[in-house]
Amino acid sequence: MPRLRDLSLHGLNLIALRPSSIPQALAFCRLERLCLESCPGSAELLESIAATFHWSSTSAHAPSPRQSPLLKHFILRSEEPSNALKDSLIRFLCSFSGLETLSLLFENATILERPSTFLCDHGSTMRSLVLESRIQPREHLSLDTSRPFGVGGYSQDLWEESINDIARLCPNLVELGMGFPWNDEIVRIRRTLLPTLKHLRTIHIRNFPENNVFSQLGDYTIKEYATKFIEWVFPALVGGARPALEHFAMGPTLYETRMNMHPGMYSSAGNNRSRSSAPEYLRTHHFAMDWAKTRFGRWSPMITPVTERWVEESEDMRPLAGIFEQVWLR
Repeated sequence: MPRLRDLSLHGLNLIALRPSSIPQALAFCRLERLCLESCPGSAELLESIAATFHWSSTSAHAPSPRQSPLLKHFILRSEEPSNALKDSLIRFLCSFSGLETLSLLFENATILERPSTFLCDHGSTMRSLVLESRIQPREHLSLDTSRPFGVGGYSQDLWEESINDIARLCPNLVELGMGFPWNDEIVRIRRTLLPTLKHLRTIHIRNFPENNVFSQLGDYTIKEYATKFIEWVFPALVGGARPALEHFAMGPTLYETRMNMHPGMYSSAGNNRSRSSAPEYLRTHHFAMDWAKTRFGRWSPMITPVTERWVEESEDMRPLAGIFEQVWLR
């Protein structure tokens, strides 16, 4: 695969893909996009690629001219993340620099350290970042489906530390997708560096609030929660340039085939009904942001619900990609 630039693998065992020769190994240096979704053997492959990247960049025996890794976009999904996968992933991300897109989704575990552990070599070039860990299946309301990305239980401390790491290391970030500790009331009075990201246009909070009666939506409407999030995260912005945030979204991004279909979800003609027929907690809800300055010099947001089709047209991207790229999981 000497000319391959984009490699996407879904549900395949990757053990046999490990390179057995130097030319095969160096082919990974020419990849610009790598996507591994639900693939056994991901840890071993990432370990092998990391070793190749390090060898090609530092070894005196590497071919001349040196082949620097060209990878710009990396997507990883795993239902069974392990310590071995965590260690391989961190070594892989630390073996090169220059990523523009990093999207990590782990089911059934929160195993990675703070973002500073694996973003140091990519911060200045990073444009799109997704960090999510969740429990499977999301459709089961008696389970906590809003589990965040990080070590141990989610709290305002982890949210604050993670966001501050991202804001410090990724000043040019344009898209951010993460979980949010909705049920931690202290988060409302904690201040992060998120408003300092001058290029951040889109935020996707990938979980809904929960309460104790198995409601994914809690005590407020989805728009009210969206408004509260903006108030908490962008509090009392006075003076300065207009905030760059234009698009806020809440909720999971999943293939429709992951939904629990029932006969009522199909029309008499045999066609699938609209995605909007799914329960609210299985859909992503989009909001357009418009900022205006009050007479007191404070930036005040106007939050308007919009459809996914409106977002596709405004972004000239159909279907939506980036932090909204749909996720295939076994």
